[in-house]
Amino acid sequence: MLRPLALCAERRQPALSSRPLNDECATRVSVVVPLRNMADTIGACLASIRSQTRPAAEIIVVDDGSTDGGASLPSVVADSRVRRLRLEGRGAGAARNAGARQAVSDWVAFLDADDEWKETFLEEACRAARRFPEAIAVFSDLDIEGPHPRIEREASREPRVLDDYFAFSMARRGLGMHASCLLARRASLLELGGFLEGVTTGEDQALWARLACAGPVVFIPEALAVHRYSQATRGLGEVFPRHALALLDRARSGGIPPALVPSARSFANRALLDHAIELRTQLRMQRVEVFADGERVPD
Repeated sequence: MLRPLALCAERRQPALSSRPLNDECATRVSVVVPLRNMADTIGACLASIRSQTRPAAEIIVVDDGSTDGGASLPSVVADSRVRRLRLEGRGAGAARNAGARQAVSDWVAFLDADDEWKETFLEEACRAARRFPEAIAVFSDLDIEGPHPRIEREASREPRVLDDYFAFSMARRGLGMHASCLLARRASLLELGGFLEGVTTGEDQALWARLACAGPVVFIPEALAVHRYSQATRGLGEVFPRHALALLDRARSGGIPPALVPSARSFANRALLDHAIELRTQLRMQRVEVFADGERVPD
């Protein structure tokens, strides 16, 4: 298991350049796809990777104990670029970490098996990585299919470095980095501990915070991925308060760059509040109405 490192108190502040680079080989990408019982969608997911205007160096499908045969479908095994790994139900975080450890490229991108990329995702993400060579991660906006907060799109499509990821995410009602629209330096991701393991949901949030503090992080204000939101897969896990409480602890102990402490605290408190609201909503949805003597028992 990857050992998480503490958030760096002294954030590196290199002089960021925005110069275009012409070395196309400077950004080879391995794509990691965690898979668990997504036989109905893995074909479309992989097709979106194969249709990229900039090809991936390899595709690593990490089968996390699927029982529906998805990892053996022709769409998975027919491509020589696809490597398959097998885990036994350790969760999406462990699957992504396993794929990242096995990757041969300096950069790694992730795509969930029920999501898809638009055809220029890798091209635009790699272009941004070359334009800002000090960046450790690049992520794009994304379209969400399913219920979600309405977000105002930016008029510009020019990539930019985020000075304060926490403030950025709060301004977008929590929509920041996402595991299906992220390109990260493999070495930085592994050094920072990778994704949380042993949890069933939200395994990415702690990693986003560590990346934001280690920085720089680049945002592409163009929807280059499609995420299919499913309330059924959300669960009632403890990870949001767990990650938020850890962020508050680091803010108190000096584990976060001073300039980011106020927004990090607000971000964590907002995450705790949102989790409490979601928990209450889901409990209400799952509650079984009990009747006694023909009348509903009061709440």
